Amino acid sequence: HVSHVCDALRISPGTFYKYFENKSDLLVTVFDHMIQELANTDEEISKEPHPILRSRERGRAFFRFYKKYHKVFDVIREESIGKEGKSELSIHVIYRKILDQVAGDLTAARQQGLIPDSQEDPELLSYLVFGALEFVSYRLLTDDKYSLDEVLDILIRWLGLDAPDTRGE
Repeated sequence: HVSHVCDALRISPGTFYKYFENKSDLLVTVFDHMIQELANTDEEISKEPHPILRSRERGRAFFRFYKKYHKVFDVIREESIGKEGKSELSIHVIYRKILDQVAGDLTAARQQGLIPDSQEDPELLSYLVFGALEFVSYRLLTDDKYSLDEVLDILIRWLGLDAPDTRGE
């Protein structure tokens, strides 16, 4: 409820309605901010020429993003269910943005001989990688038993990728 948002932010409903028409308007604004943040992050990451190192940076960036927005992800995911194409608030837009980048990196790595040539569809592989990373990101938020670098190393090995050693960074 808007009243819960106002209480949490310690603002009056009048202040809320000065900036937003309703709760959905607030979520769309937050969503747009998240998309812009992803675009800005991708602009920086795209400068890395090595697709495996670029993917590792995407993993780090996603974890920072997830850590910051995981509760918003849950709300947007809930709001998106059953409303595909009918809502300006769709988790699929965020997923598509991330998945297209991952699929592009996997395709580039395959073309450069860094991934064994296979018949697997890069889009499906990107879903598998992203799904694993999203679920493990949730796990990393619960305690410090594992590090993000351990997770990224395992993902890279799991995919059979030939990655340069980055532990010296």
